[in-house]
Amino acid sequence: MGGTPDGTIKGETILRKFTPRGKLVWELMCLAFVDCFDVREVTPGKFEIYGANEIIGMDLTKPPGKSWWLKAITRDPIRYPHDPRQKDGNDCGALIRVLQGQRVLFTTPQMGGGFRIYVFEPPPSQIARYAGEITLKGAEVWARNVDSKGDIWLSDGHTIYRYRFRGFDRNNNPIYDLTSPNTWSVPPPFTEVMRLKYIPETDTLFVGGYTREVTAPSWGLMGGVLARYDGWTKGKRTLRWAIVMPKDDEGLFPKEFDVAGDFIFAVMVKPTRGIPAMVHVYRAGTGEKVGVMFPGHEVGGNSGWVDMVHGIHALQTSTGDYLVLVEEDWRGKNLVYHWRP
Repeated sequence: MGGTPDGTIKGETILRKFTPRGKLVWELMCLAFVDCFDVREVTPGKFEIYGANEIIGMDLTKPPGKSWWLKAITRDPIRYPHDPRQKDGNDCGALIRVLQGQRVLFTTPQMGGGFRIYVFEPPPSQIARYAGEITLKGAEVWARNVDSKGDIWLSDGHTIYRYRFRGFDRNNNPIYDLTSPNTWSVPPPFTEVMRLKYIPETDTLFVGGYTREVTAPSWGLMGGVLARYDGWTKGKRTLRWAIVMPKDDEGLFPKEFDVAGDFIFAVMVKPTRGIPAMVHVYRAGTGEKVGVMFPGHEVGGNSGWVDMVHGIHALQTSTGDYLVLVEEDWRGKNLVYHWRP
């Protein structure tokens, strides 16, 4: 079980049985609670799933239940006793980015706030050390993203900020210009931005939020409208489409969305028509609804609420398939959907 030098319990639980000669008989793990993991492809068909504290290997050629294994715990309480992950439990969401060949882990709290930044030591080490944090002072930040180039996007709901990644310093810490971010006003038709995703390869910004006509039924949701803007930094910031998002059985809009390849994935908070944690899938080019994903027989059709800001992550694989990871608090795990369009 994870812990700190002062005995405070923090992190994952691993139970193992060994024979008297030390051979492993079985093991059970609980590696997540209020956590949502991110994923990257290492080689075709082989993946690493990153939590705030762990790396899980995944091989899609193996059957469900046997396709994953714990690869590493990424914190070292002996050498880094002041690692924030040891103290307050606020590292819940995880985003993994490879910047200039270097793995960088960005973590988020369950609710509003900015990013903590961790940099991995040189291989073969799998330890990530704390390197700082970025947020908007005096604002409860709900809209945040780290794009594929390493730029950090934040919004206080009314202004959008981009902090440019400038490389690494001599101590291998990422450099961000915190004094002069790019800024934009909230684009019409929005009155408030709740989530955003920027795709630098196409200069596209996806925004979730509220308008004068579509208002908030509760706090902390992704918003009731999702929109796509083309040419955000270099063009005319053209609105391509805007759609109204669905509601669950308690009248709540989705908690979060992610964009991967040709599709958008938006996950609900509570059951929809009795089905828990439903994921709605849309075409990124048109906003057209494609279908839904929901927990299958492999997990007994069960899931708890999606209870954190970044409750879903998606990746398009090298073969054109998709992996979609969804927070699952009730039974202490993440759900992983493998979709072949």
